Amino acid sequence: MQLKTLCLLAGLTGVLLPQTVAAGPGADDERARLENALAADPYNVELSYRIGVLAYQQGDLASALEMFERTVALNPGHAGALLDMAITCFDRGEYDDAEALFQRLEALPESARPARVSRVVRAYRARIRALRSPWQPQLITTLAMGYNSNANQGLASSIVTLPADIALEVDPALQAQADPFAEVALDLRSERALAGGRLGLAVGLRARRWATQNDYRQGWLVAGADYLYPLAPQWQVQAALYGVEGRLGGMAVQRTVLSSVQLTRQPGPFSQWLRWEAAGRQFPESRPYDSSSQRYVAGLGWATQRWQVRSEAGYTRDTARHDRPGGNRQRYDLLLEADYRLLPAWTLAGSVQAEYERQQAPFNRTEFGNFYRTDRTRSSSLSLAWQPQDRQRWALSLNRYRLASTLDLYDLGRTEVRLEWQHAWF
Repeated sequence: MQLKTLCLLAGLTGVLLPQTVAAGPGADDERARLENALAADPYNVELSYRIGVLAYQQGDLASALEMFERTVALNPGHAGALLDMAITCFDRGEYDDAEALFQRLEALPESARPARVSRVVRAYRARIRALRSPWQPQLITTLAMGYNSNANQGLASSIVTLPADIALEVDPALQAQADPFAEVALDLRSERALAGGRLGLAVGLRARRWATQNDYRQGWLVAGADYLYPLAPQWQVQAALYGVEGRLGGMAVQRTVLSSVQLTRQPGPFSQWLRWEAAGRQFPESRPYDSSSQRYVAGLGWATQRWQVRSEAGYTRDTARHDRPGGNRQRYDLLLEADYRLLPAWTLAGSVQAEYERQQAPFNRTEFGNFYRTDRTRSSSLSLAWQPQDRQRWALSLNRYRLASTLDLYDLGRTEVRLEWQHAWF
């Protein structure tokens, strides 16, 4: 089955129903051919159903609903038609009718419907409940364990992922020497419709403990809001504001305020976006290194039922708030990410990133003369994820990081193996 909305759920459900001809330049001719065939054979159940699917793909919801109703009238136990009729009602905003059809579908004997249809039904019924409620809360718990091989104490950078899937670079990372670790993250997020868009509020807590390097135990507190607003059928803008406080061994070591605005255009499977980010970082124990930065990003994306590919190119200007050795910095970065759905519940993901950063002034004329620090960073990751249920996910990942710097102290690398379990409670 290739209904537009079910494509978003294909990763969880797989192909539930027989495939039909995809909507495209020849869809009108195919639909006309099927309608002529139905006129000659008006009691043909599958012809009615296939016409309904084509009409849905073409955006003709009224005709699609009519054909699905006709299919169900001819065969009351047709699970595909019941499901698609419910989804069509959902898209038309007829939530009571959709709910009644979902209940009717779940009442069918298991032998009369594909085994994984119930997962799609539960997902849509949850969306109906959420749409009827002003706020949609969700609590996500993440537990992880692994091994990190960082050889230089506290100098390698790392990433903290915020509740709205925004990645914040942590500098310094406050990693320990080579050591096993355990990690826990709690994210509470709630969304609601507001002024034609979607408002999200989030608070998150992250903590990492090392097996032997107890002085390097980490904690991160994250809180903020984001707002998504559709500008046009293919355009949307998202703004976010988040605050982060990082602690090392109970001592505050980094405070960050991060804001971003992203404009996205998504015509079909392709998408393009532009994003502006601004961050202010304060290191309470090292005031000379307080800084602010602005980053400009251009991205491209492509998505199908099996593939999701994203690429970004960014430019960052990092400005020291106080007297920092080497003054301001400029950074250029390239990122490529790809996800491939191996099976309905299995996903293989990988990413590669390259960064080039140069300080705009000599590092320290007194000690180094006209020495300019230049950093080249390469990072990559590979992960295999298994999602046996809608709300539960397992992932095994390998992450590698390498920083080559003209300042030997910062020439380092890190390899991390990580096993993660994630569960959404509501």
